[in-house]
Amino acid sequence: MDNYTKERGAHVQTPICNRQTVSELTSDFSLPDYQPQIKRLLRVKATVCPPDKYVGGGSVELSGRVDYSILYTGNDGALYCVGESAEYQMKVPMEMNAAYDLNEGLTCDADVVAETVVGRVVAPRKLSIKCRLRAGVRLWGMRRLDEAIKGKEEGSLERLCKEIECAHVFVGNSQPIRLGDEILLDASERDFRLISAEGEVSVSDTEAGSGEVNCRGEVVLKLLSSNESTDAPPKVQVRKIPFSVSVPTEGVEVNCASTADGVCSDLRITVEEGRLLCEVTVLLRTRAQRNESVAYTKDLYSTRSTCECQREICTLPRAMR
Repeated sequence: MDNYTKERGAHVQTPICNRQTVSELTSDFSLPDYQPQIKRLLRVKATVCPPDKYVGGGSVELSGRVDYSILYTGNDGALYCVGESAEYQMKVPMEMNAAYDLNEGLTCDADVVAETVVGRVVAPRKLSIKCRLRAGVRLWGMRRLDEAIKGKEEGSLERLCKEIECAHVFVGNSQPIRLGDEILLDASERDFRLISAEGEVSVSDTEAGSGEVNCRGEVVLKLLSSNESTDAPPKVQVRKIPFSVSVPTEGVEVNCASTADGVCSDLRITVEEGRLLCEVTVLLRTRAQRNESVAYTKDLYSTRSTCECQREICTLPRAMR
């Protein structure tokens, strides 16, 4: 037995909702006049940037950008690629229990992916793209485990206090990270023509620090090019740009387990005499978790007065890996 004190802590992070929703985004695009006409549409690839999140009004609102990479053949039979973007907005409803303390802060983790992308040519320089987006939202809140006493207390109360291990989850997002690289061209590539460029972010290692997650990885560039002076087919060139950055993540400590992923939100390739200048913008998202000890009142009674104790069963998560 020991005396209950408010300083011992009676708040625990528990899941509020874990939901998914599907939405379709339809966009029409017109190619500029300097871009060759579309003879055949070969591929449309969609990259979804991490969403902005707003929690309130009984829902989680998501908004962001989808970048399309459109590969096609022109009237001259050559390959061409053009990039377009479209904005999306989604709303995921949720129910907020009165047991959660909104003033203590909410943790929201949202992931939006493109399931299917369909492109249709409606005119020589116009096309319509329909993208099916799936959003997954996980929301955690701080739940109060404080005791509630009703009636007149006569004499001192006795409490049996216990501690339990439960998980605490942290989520962070980086500011735009700008990387650069230079690729030298061979003498045989004097008539070099860049068709398309794509970037994939690979995070190889993460380490939790004090209020941040240190991320190391690389951006894998895939360049599709052709040589105008030969009849050789287009070739793919792979280039890797390493990075090592720290992403601010509130609440994280060195004893947390962490992970991260990211996307290329912008990729610019400039063709100069004998070289390619690459500028890449990366957005990273971090997740971390740890088990922490939380005190609660397991039993409460009085030795001087008749009383009744009611208990509530609460399911708490544990961080396994």
